[in-house]
Amino acid sequence: MRRGKFLWEGPKPSVYLWKKMLKTYCPRWEKDKVLKVLTISDILKNQVWLRQKGLFSFSGGCIYFKRGGFQRVVSHCSWDHYLLKKGISFFRSREVCQLKGVGVSGSEVFGPLQKGREGSVGNLRECLSIIESFKVGFKQRGDRLSFIELSHLHPSLEIIEKRGKWGTEKFVFNGLSQSDFSF
Repeated sequence: MRRGKFLWEGPKPSVYLWKKMLKTYCPRWEKDKVLKVLTISDILKNQVWLRQKGLFSFSGGCIYFKRGGFQRVVSHCSWDHYLLKKGISFFRSREVCQLKGVGVSGSEVFGPLQKGREGSVGNLRECLSIIESFKVGFKQRGDRLSFIELSHLHPSLEIIEKRGKWGTEKFVFNGLSQSDFSF
């Protein structure tokens, strides 16, 4: 099914993300159906309903998607844009991740970018090696590793199906996979 067959509110997704979504979910074409790429604004606008359905939690100014664990939802920052640039192209996409170590002093160290495949994030053994190098590096500088942040690009498409001018909305979520959580 072609993405151009549907009416869209806002920008259309890339061809790659559309085809990837069709592997797990294929919206039926209906004359009055409009599709929209889900945004944080849409989540906030529907937060009462999303909370009632047990799909999201809103705590301390943060948004959490509740599937397989709590997945924090945030707007993209410059680091996310960097990962997007490294992982997504028009024709294909792959998962990428990067570790950041933060010392007790607040200093930050970034590990190398790990490029996975379409459905896998990276190499666990390599990540553990990077963490060990962070520990050694901080110790050599008279500091200590305080915490590690793993940023992960999970290319997927979340959409809203709208039917009719005042009709119902259907949300289609992907989130992180079980293999991502295991990693």
